[in-house]
Amino acid sequence: MSQEQPQDNEFGAYQARHSAPEQGTEFAPGPTSPVSGPGGQAAARAAYEGAQKNRPDTAIPEEEHVVAPEPAEQTSEETVEQASEETTAEQPESDQAQAMDDSPEGLAVAFENETSEREQELIDQLQRVSASYTNLENEYHAYVRRSKRDLEEAAQRGTSKVLEGLLPVLDEIGLARAHGDLETGPLAKIAEKLETSLFKQGVERFGVEGDVFDPTVHQAISHDVRELPEGVTDTTVVQVMQPGYRIGERVVRPAIVGVADPK
Repeated sequence: MSQEQPQDNEFGAYQARHSAPEQGTEFAPGPTSPVSGPGGQAAARAAYEGAQKNRPDTAIPEEEHVVAPEPAEQTSEETVEQASEETTAEQPESDQAQAMDDSPEGLAVAFENETSEREQELIDQLQRVSASYTNLENEYHAYVRRSKRDLEEAAQRGTSKVLEGLLPVLDEIGLARAHGDLETGPLAKIAEKLETSLFKQGVERFGVEGDVFDPTVHQAISHDVRELPEGVTDTTVVQVMQPGYRIGERVVRPAIVGVADPK
């Protein structure tokens, strides 16, 4: 229920009380009556409000003025903190990032990142140097092996040239020894020294009766079938017409032989 409805009821009661005639008198409201005359309603309303104002319990309260509380004084720490927050809020993102980087935590993170990057660079550099060293070492060992092989081959070629020139002499020495002409005498000593010197240089004489025929070192000029010693099952050298010579794996001259198969 609104506040105006009780006031209207009280005003109606007030109007009826002041407009009713006293007991024993006649009253007829006329044109000049305070209630029914011109402006009677307005006058009655004004009189009612004046009476209400004079009543202490029904006085219309005046408009209340609310006084806003004064702001509390800020301490110096709060002022500094507020100013710092405002400054931080006004700073652009780049300035905030710069301020964060300048902090101890930011500097520690930046130092750690820089250290990790530098460490990775050093590791990559070390791996490249190690790979280069390994390749260089492999190339060096290959060069050493190739050089040794080349030197050996060069020495063998040189010895082969000398041996090829001495083959006729060696053949004559072999025939003379087979006929018994080099059993004694100065020529026997010379032949022995010559052969010893060649053998010291890696020259090897091969091709004797009983060897298994090897086409890589033997040159067969005769081939037949005959009785061979017991247990022999392969083609065997049965006659040596001319011995062969080689230096290491290099065959200077194959042996000229006659071979036979077992029956």
